Amino acid sequence: MLMMEELIEIVKQTYPTLPALPGNFREKRALLEAVNVRLAEAGRTAVDEPTLNEAVLAIAPGARFENEYYRGDGATVAALRMIYPGCEAVVVLTEEARRAAHGQIVGALARIPAEDGWYNMIDLGPVLKEAGFDYKRLGFKTMTAAMQHVFGCECPTAERPVEGKQPQRFIRIPVERRAAPQQPGRREAPAADDREAVCRAVCRILHEAMPQGAGCYSMTRLVPVFRAAGFDIAAYGHKRVKDFLEGYFGDAFRMEDRGSEGHPNIFAWLPVARYVGAAGGTETPKGGAPARPAAPAPARPAGSAKAAPKNKRQSAFAKMMDFAFFKPQGGENGWTAAIRQLASTALRENWYYGTTDPGTYPILNNYLLMTFERLLAEDKAHEGDAAWKTKIRVRTNESRDFFVDRWKEKVRNRVYPERVAVFNTGLVDHLYEPIYAVFHSNLKAEDRHPWMFWQFVCSTDTARQTLTRVFGTDLPEAAHYYNSTLDLVYDVRKQIGSVNWDHIIDHCERLPVEFLRDNGPDRFDYDRRDSSFYQDLAAAIKSTPRVYNRIKNRIEDAMDYAVKRVRWNFKTAIPIYYPGREQISLLLPLALVDEDRIDVALVLEATGSDAYIAHTVLTLKMAYTNARLITRPDSDWLTSETIQGSSSEAEIESDMEE
Repeated sequence: MLMMEELIEIVKQTYPTLPALPGNFREKRALLEAVNVRLAEAGRTAVDEPTLNEAVLAIAPGARFENEYYRGDGATVAALRMIYPGCEAVVVLTEEARRAAHGQIVGALARIPAEDGWYNMIDLGPVLKEAGFDYKRLGFKTMTAAMQHVFGCECPTAERPVEGKQPQRFIRIPVERRAAPQQPGRREAPAADDREAVCRAVCRILHEAMPQGAGCYSMTRLVPVFRAAGFDIAAYGHKRVKDFLEGYFGDAFRMEDRGSEGHPNIFAWLPVARYVGAAGGTETPKGGAPARPAAPAPARPAGSAKAAPKNKRQSAFAKMMDFAFFKPQGGENGWTAAIRQLASTALRENWYYGTTDPGTYPILNNYLLMTFERLLAEDKAHEGDAAWKTKIRVRTNESRDFFVDRWKEKVRNRVYPERVAVFNTGLVDHLYEPIYAVFHSNLKAEDRHPWMFWQFVCSTDTARQTLTRVFGTDLPEAAHYYNSTLDLVYDVRKQIGSVNWDHIIDHCERLPVEFLRDNGPDRFDYDRRDSSFYQDLAAAIKSTPRVYNRIKNRIEDAMDYAVKRVRWNFKTAIPIYYPGREQISLLLPLALVDEDRIDVALVLEATGSDAYIAHTVLTLKMAYTNARLITRPDSDWLTSETIQGSSSEAEIESDMEE
């Protein structure tokens, strides 16, 4: 008979982060399956759900179990209404979640103007989302219902006049306003007659607030972003953002409607790259107007940290946005809606870091963008090769097997695009069949995008029949990363021949602060957190041989331990596709502070000789992102559940540039 003490130990091994669980526990069913698999492997009897509940509560007394069958689609509520007519679904936040939401809302309210507690709901929505508060994700149908639940009182709404516009809806929130945090180093706004300085200020603000915009921004988000940065277009003689941008940017500013029939969604195109990347540009504090041109910085001595940045290539996100237009769905950004559909279609996987699902699928987002970029690179490398079967495959629609429906005045019109494009996502559905991303030629001749995203198609989708009619069995293969499975395995006969120590020190921001504090320079201010903190720390380390060697020796000790570990279990070394070098590398775990906790991953490159080259170290988020391109890591040290925080495609750009 299985003793409770034994079960508790098995649960701890299966779910290592459980003791730190702060609240709701949604993964109970998955945990039950995983625990019973372990018990079956050990020849023990499976446990039921109540027994598992007892073990979980013994480890995390504050855990609260949530039902997994409710997905917010209304099916459960509809079934209950048949039994209990008139019943309604009510969202009730835990006290911890309510306090967190309260803090997010209060912080956001300080960034927008209000009169006697009345806030314009058009301005409020985008600012709340930027602060991390999304009432729909929490289950509320309206913003008003969410506010009333969070603040525990009535939050009336009313139509109020707006100067120069139609009356708009406002909401009254009974909260004491606090001053918006002062941005350090904020400078005066440029003079209205200095057009170049004003344009540079606007582009810097947008680039800081929305770095993935790539020069294209939703018009509805511009006003909140300008207000948060303290940039007032009224000071330049304009009341409307459109008039302001036209007056200062001229023909360089254009607008694009990415909405559907009857539901416009206007985006602004601005030459951000011209001003943000211009030589001799001004330095803009985050959120503020640009400073006066700074004096040239003194040249860094040879070997100092962070040389002048080189021109970055176009990001994977920008390449995807140039390739296709993603139509908004139900008020949701088109790209976000597409990622959400792919997550629901693909074989179940945690597409987020940590144990709490933020609903944004950061791992999947990066995976699809980097996969698309790899497919582009493969096709470009084989241009002119008649035998090459393109990975992003295009077919004409002469037979009119492919069509899309367009609705106008409640009348459906069938439209036949000229061409259809498809690529293999590299993911599979629950039957382990490939999932394809399908696009059709743009139906708007004036749109700059050659393609429009249609949908992701899996084996059980009726759209798979349409895909077969157009492409037959000639569907593209997934992205290819290696030529031999031997590239994926660590060769225990090889040694680590050389290590690029300067590169590791130059990127010391990837190392744990605790490790740097214990082994770095004694007279360095480790409580600083300004933009040049890590550059100055790297320079201080490299200018003090004793400190440099101390850090080098400590990392070498961790490398020796990792090599012993991989000799005992070859699966310890994880293969990754390293975009910066377009090749397969291997990752080894480095424990720098505590032997029971992995801090960073060492990147090894195989050579033709009998040695590996260690190029750099990666944070665990970088490591998982690159490893996931090949396959989901089957590892005891690199798992999405044990990595904290989120990761965006922009976050790994610096790594991809190396």
